[in-house]
Amino acid sequence: MILSAIVMISAVYRFRLARECAGELLNKISRNEEAALHFIVALERKLTMIAEQSFVKTTGKHSTKREKLWTAFYTLRANDLFGMWNKMISRLKMQDKFTDMWLPQTVARVALESIVKAKYPVEMSASNPQITVDSDEQNALRYAAGFVFMSLKKKYSSMGVTAITDWINKQADTDSVDSADSFQEFTKSWIRKVNRGGLFCVSDSAYDLFLAMEKLLRQYLEDLSVHQGIDKDRVMSSIEEDDEIQSMWSLLAIDLTEETEKALLKQTIQLWLTIRGFSYASAIVEEYKRSCGALKRKKALRKELKEKSKTKKAAEASEN
Repeated sequence: MILSAIVMISAVYRFRLARECAGELLNKISRNEEAALHFIVALERKLTMIAEQSFVKTTGKHSTKREKLWTAFYTLRANDLFGMWNKMISRLKMQDKFTDMWLPQTVARVALESIVKAKYPVEMSASNPQITVDSDEQNALRYAAGFVFMSLKKKYSSMGVTAITDWINKQADTDSVDSADSFQEFTKSWIRKVNRGGLFCVSDSAYDLFLAMEKLLRQYLEDLSVHQGIDKDRVMSSIEEDDEIQSMWSLLAIDLTEETEKALLKQTIQLWLTIRGFSYASAIVEEYKRSCGALKRKKALRKELKEKSKTKKAAEASEN
């Protein structure tokens, strides 16, 4: 898990120096450098213990377990992580190159998420049917996801927060060779066809996040009575605390600080729910209009009887 986290950072981390450091660390590992291997084994043991204590030895809701997981992780970060990291790079004589202190935290966070996802996956309730999204809906979904990120980018650009605007730019689809055969390629093709400039086509990883949120929202709406109102706070909490959403977001936001990451997730969900709320309301209005139209097209009973009476009298008169 630690090794895969370092590989990921060497490929996608926002800061060039951090990517180079991760790449050099991979070279040390490939040469079986004792200090690097010792760090990997020790950190993975600690992270596995944190995950086990949080998900196996803790009772209660999933949100409670996850809260304990991250509390234990931040304790590890404050007490042991940087000491373990500095000891390793000192023995490898790489202190001058590892200037980005977010790197060890990011390695540990990505690895912990991978351990949790592999060993303690979320169990889907058998009572909940599989939510499906058709191709037209997926096209609209990627479009709406791009609108959310573009709105957030405009907000933070006006505030001059370059760290967030740079991160949002990274969520755009790069149209790389690796994604050319993606099963979601048709949605990107649709965006490119309708784009006249200004549309933000999100990456597959970002799209997967919105698809997961959409399925959770639909599950909630399907259980909702027509006469019930939407409890936005309840929906917000259920999406924000969902294990799959948390896992996907943590990997998506690996180069953001923990405070920024949490705040940005909340804003992303809020904006998404606002868009979907308007969509849901419009669907209800359209359904109401259709039902009213059907009623209008149906003749009133008195008028229908009157016409039948006229027809009958005309038939009798012709017979006479």
